[in-house]
Amino acid sequence: MKKFTQHPFLAAAAVVAVVGMSAVGVRTLFAAESTDNPNDLVDTIATTFHLNVEDVQEVFDEHREQIETRRAQRESKMLEEAVSNGKLTQAQADSIVAKRQEIKTFMESLASLDKEARHEAMKTQMDELKQWAEENDIPFYYLHPGPRGGMHSRFGQGDQMPEPIEEDQIQNIE
Repeated sequence: MKKFTQHPFLAAAAVVAVVGMSAVGVRTLFAAESTDNPNDLVDTIATTFHLNVEDVQEVFDEHREQIETRRAQRESKMLEEAVSNGKLTQAQADSIVAKRQEIKTFMESLASLDKEARHEAMKTQMDELKQWAEENDIPFYYLHPGPRGGMHSRFGQGDQMPEPIEEDQIQNIE
Protein backbone atom coordinates (compact mmCIF):
# COMPACT_ATOMS: atom_id res chain seq x y z
CA MET A 1 0.00 0.00 0.00
CA LYS A 2 2.86 2.36 0.77
CA LYS A 3 4.30 1.94 -2.76
CA PHE A 4 0.97 2.98 -4.27
CA THR A 5 0.90 6.30 -2.40
CA GLN A 6 4.52 7.12 -3.21
CA HIS A 7 4.18 6.34 -6.91
CA PRO A 8 1.81 9.26 -7.78
CA PHE A 9 4.10 11.61 -5.87
CA LEU A 10 7.13 10.46 -7.86
CA ALA A 11 5.22 10.81 -11.13
CA ALA A 12 4.14 14.34 -10.21
CA ALA A 13 7.70 15.25 -9.19
CA ALA A 14 9.03 13.93 -12.51
CA VAL A 15 6.47 15.98 -14.46
CA VAL A 16 7.37 19.13 -12.53
CA ALA A 17 11.08 18.51 -13.14
CA VAL A 18 10.61 17.94 -16.88
CA VAL A 19 8.39 21.02 -17.28
CA GLY A 20 10.85 23.12 -15.29
CA MET A 21 13.84 22.01 -17.34
CA SER A 22 11.91 22.52 -20.59
CA ALA A 23 10.97 26.05 -19.54
CA VAL A 24 14.60 26.85 -18.81
CA GLY A 25 15.66 25.50 -22.22
CA VAL A 26 12.93 27.38 -24.10
CA ARG A 27 13.64 30.59 -22.20
CA THR A 28 17.33 30.26 -23.06
CA LEU A 29 16.57 29.72 -26.75
CA PHE A 30 14.20 32.71 -26.88
CA ALA A 31 16.80 34.86 -25.14
CA ALA A 32 19.24 33.95 -27.89
CA GLU A 33 16.81 35.17 -30.54
CA SER A 34 16.58 38.60 -28.96
CA THR A 35 20.23 39.48 -29.48
CA ASP A 36 21.85 40.94 -32.56
CA ASN A 37 24.46 38.20 -32.78
CA PRO A 38 23.25 35.18 -34.79
CA ASN A 39 26.04 33.04 -33.29
CA ASP A 40 24.35 33.34 -29.90
CA LEU A 41 21.70 30.91 -31.11
CA VAL A 42 24.36 28.43 -32.20
CA ASP A 43 26.09 28.77 -28.82
CA THR A 44 22.80 28.43 -26.95
CA ILE A 45 21.78 25.29 -28.83
CA ALA A 46 25.22 23.75 -28.35
CA THR A 47 25.21 24.54 -24.64
CA THR A 48 21.60 23.52 -24.00
CA PHE A 49 21.91 20.17 -25.74
CA HIS A 50 25.56 19.52 -24.81
CA LEU A 51 26.81 19.60 -28.40
CA ASN A 52 30.03 20.77 -29.99
CA VAL A 53 29.66 24.44 -31.03
CA GLU A 54 31.61 23.82 -34.26
CA ASP A 55 29.30 20.94 -35.22
CA VAL A 56 26.20 23.07 -34.64
CA GLN A 57 27.73 25.95 -36.63
CA GLU A 58 28.53 23.56 -39.47
CA VAL A 59 24.88 22.42 -39.61
CA PHE A 60 23.70 26.05 -39.66
CA ASP A 61 26.19 26.94 -42.41
CA GLU A 62 25.22 23.94 -44.55
CA HIS A 63 21.54 24.74 -44.15
CA ARG A 64 22.09 28.38 -45.10
CA GLU A 65 24.09 27.32 -48.17
CA GLN A 66 21.31 24.94 -49.27
CA ILE A 67 18.71 27.70 -48.90
CA GLU A 68 20.85 30.16 -50.87
CA THR A 69 21.43 27.61 -53.64
CA ARG A 70 17.72 26.84 -53.99
CA ARG A 71 16.85 30.53 -53.96
CA ALA A 72 19.44 31.29 -56.65
CA GLN A 73 18.02 28.49 -58.80
CA ARG A 74 14.46 29.80 -58.41
CA GLU A 75 15.51 33.36 -59.17
CA SER A 76 17.46 32.26 -62.24
CA LYS A 77 14.51 30.24 -63.49
CA MET A 78 12.18 33.21 -62.94
CA LEU A 79 14.44 35.50 -64.99
CA GLU A 80 14.76 32.94 -67.78
CA GLU A 81 10.97 32.63 -67.94
CA ALA A 82 10.55 36.41 -67.91
CA VAL A 83 12.94 36.75 -70.86
CA SER A 84 11.31 33.90 -72.79
CA ASN A 85 7.84 35.40 -72.12
CA GLY A 86 8.98 38.84 -73.29
CA LYS A 87 8.52 40.51 -69.90
CA LEU A 88 12.23 41.32 -69.71
CA THR A 89 15.02 41.67 -72.22
CA GLN A 90 18.17 39.61 -71.80
CA ALA A 91 20.06 42.84 -71.05
CA GLN A 92 17.60 43.63 -68.24
CA ALA A 93 17.96 40.12 -66.83
CA ASP A 94 21.75 40.43 -66.91
CA SER A 95 21.49 43.81 -65.15
CA ILE A 96 19.30 42.23 -62.47
CA VAL A 97 21.82 39.45 -61.86
CA ALA A 98 24.61 42.02 -61.49
CA LYS A 99 22.47 44.19 -59.19
CA ARG A 100 21.62 41.20 -57.01
CA GLN A 101 25.35 40.55 -56.56
CA GLU A 102 25.82 44.21 -55.56
CA ILE A 103 22.99 43.83 -53.05
CA LYS A 104 24.57 40.69 -51.59
CA THR A 105 27.91 42.46 -51.19
CA PHE A 106 26.18 45.44 -49.64
CA MET A 107 24.30 43.26 -47.14
CA GLU A 108 27.52 41.53 -46.14
CA SER A 109 29.13 44.93 -45.52
CA LEU A 110 26.46 45.72 -42.91
CA ALA A 111 27.55 42.98 -40.52
CA SER A 112 29.69 45.27 -38.40
CA LEU A 113 26.99 47.93 -37.94
CA ASP A 114 24.58 48.13 -35.02
CA LYS A 115 20.89 47.42 -35.58
CA GLU A 116 19.83 51.05 -36.08
CA ALA A 117 22.67 51.86 -38.49
CA ARG A 118 21.88 48.69 -40.49
CA HIS A 119 18.23 49.70 -40.68
CA GLU A 120 19.07 53.18 -41.96
CA ALA A 121 21.59 51.86 -44.49
CA MET A 122 19.10 49.28 -45.76
CA LYS A 123 16.37 51.90 -46.10
CA THR A 124 18.69 54.13 -48.13
CA GLN A 125 19.74 51.16 -50.26
CA MET A 126 16.10 50.24 -50.88
CA ASP A 127 15.27 53.76 -52.04
CA GLU A 128 18.25 53.73 -54.41
CA LEU A 129 17.26 50.29 -55.66
CA LYS A 130 13.71 51.39 -56.43
CA GLN A 131 15.10 54.38 -58.34
CA TRP A 132 17.50 52.15 -60.29
CA ALA A 133 14.69 49.75 -61.21
CA GLU A 134 12.52 52.63 -62.40
CA GLU A 135 15.34 54.14 -64.48
CA ASN A 136 15.99 50.76 -66.13
CA ASP A 137 12.30 49.99 -66.69
CA ILE A 138 12.53 46.88 -64.52
CA PRO A 139 9.60 45.84 -62.32
CA PHE A 140 10.86 45.91 -58.74
CA TYR A 141 9.66 42.39 -57.93
CA TYR A 142 12.37 40.96 -60.19
CA LEU A 143 15.01 42.35 -57.84
CA HIS A 144 13.49 40.85 -54.72
CA PRO A 145 11.38 37.88 -55.74
CA GLY A 146 9.07 36.40 -53.20
CA PRO A 147 5.47 36.83 -52.19
CA ARG A 148 4.41 40.38 -53.00
CA GLY A 149 7.85 41.22 -54.38
CA GLY A 150 9.48 41.53 -50.98
CA MET A 151 12.88 40.43 -49.78
CA HIS A 152 11.36 37.67 -47.65
CA SER A 153 10.56 34.73 -49.87
CA ARG A 154 8.77 31.65 -48.56
CA PHE A 155 11.35 30.22 -46.18
CA GLY A 156 11.79 26.52 -46.70
CA GLN A 157 8.54 25.94 -48.58
CA GLY A 158 9.44 24.05 -51.69
CA ASP A 159 11.28 25.10 -54.80
CA GLN A 160 8.51 26.93 -56.62
CA MET A 161 8.70 30.65 -57.06
CA PRO A 162 5.37 32.46 -56.80
CA GLU A 163 4.09 34.35 -59.80
CA PRO A 164 5.31 37.96 -59.78
CA ILE A 165 2.72 40.53 -58.83
CA GLU A 166 2.11 43.21 -61.41
CA GLU A 167 2.87 46.83 -60.56
CA ASP A 168 -0.80 47.80 -60.21
CA GLN A 169 -1.24 45.06 -57.57
CA ILE A 170 1.56 46.23 -55.30
CA GLN A 171 0.50 48.24 -52.30
CA ASN A 172 3.01 50.67 -50.86
CA ILE A 173 3.38 49.61 -47.25
CA GLU A 174 5.63 51.87 -45.20
